[in-house]
Amino acid sequence: EHTHVRHNSAGKSNGGGGGVGGVGGVGTHDNNAASGRDGGENIRVALRLRPQNELENSKRGRSCVDIHKGSTKITVDAPLEGEYDFSFDRVLGERAGQSDVYDAVVAGLAQKAMDGLDT
Repeated sequence: EHTHVRHNSAGKSNGGGGGVGGVGGVGTHDNNAASGRDGGENIRVALRLRPQNELENSKRGRSCVDIHKGSTKITVDAPLEGEYDFSFDRVLGERAGQSDVYDAVVAGLAQKAMDGLDT
């Protein structure tokens, strides 16, 4: 499994860094995933969109991140630079809690560790 970044028409891309524009990324390493091109293992990336904070709400800020429903894709709207599309292995919305993140990202790896499998 790979995380793909789709380039916009200007050829710009971003690897999905954490904390920018209400976006935080979580990476997990899974030895059971298909091997990468260089013989290493792939990393799966999950995204959790945070809710707007009090300052953003008080200034009537709007979210610049649109989650494509039923998909693992988002669009970030940078008003001065255009739109950027990103794909992740998993996308969690603003209402996702810590338990949702755990269930989606960590639980399977934790269970493998408890079962004694090499993760």
